[in-house]
Amino acid sequence: METIGLHFRHLLSVQPDGRQRVLAEARNIFTETDIDAVSVEAICRRASVSKRTFYRWFENRHVLFAETASLLSAAYVATLRERQSDDKSLRLSIVVDFYLDTFLSDPLLQRFRGSTRVREALGISTETLVLPAFLEIVTEAIDAERKDVSDDHLPWFVLLQLQAVVPHLQGLRDAGRHEEELHVREGLKRFLQHGVQG
Repeated sequence: METIGLHFRHLLSVQPDGRQRVLAEARNIFTETDIDAVSVEAICRRASVSKRTFYRWFENRHVLFAETASLLSAAYVATLRERQSDDKSLRLSIVVDFYLDTFLSDPLLQRFRGSTRVREALGISTETLVLPAFLEIVTEAIDAERKDVSDDHLPWFVLLQLQAVVPHLQGLRDAGRHEEELHVREGLKRFLQHGVQG
């Protein structure tokens, strides 16, 4: 997780100083606390910026939350790129595990996935923010597996399968059914590998 933190800080470093502090504190606050329990005032206080400065950059806390989740997903993808194997046959498996671990363990992304108020306020879902970043890396993994990727829908198929299984795996993890979780993961990887190889 530290590598992800490094990538997140690097992505922040290109932001103006005050905006950078707001985004960094937002990640901390939203990881610790539900978005509905966080006020703009609390964010501004922790980031040492005025409300006027906050509203210059962000329409509201929901927009800040979405941008924080989007930056975090970009950090995850950068980390995943570093972990990619030279063995092309392992790339899709690594992407699947990393994607599932991301959604099953990151508190910020879990909060975003579970927050209907954020989705309603923004009119978008977690997947809308996070999937484009993962789509690129999934496409690369599929390209590594296949000589010709004539089916542009294949990366979306893989991501939709991953997205669909996350709630089920979360339920297994929460119930302490780790062997079943592992079995479902391995079955999904075999299914996707077979689908990608055609």
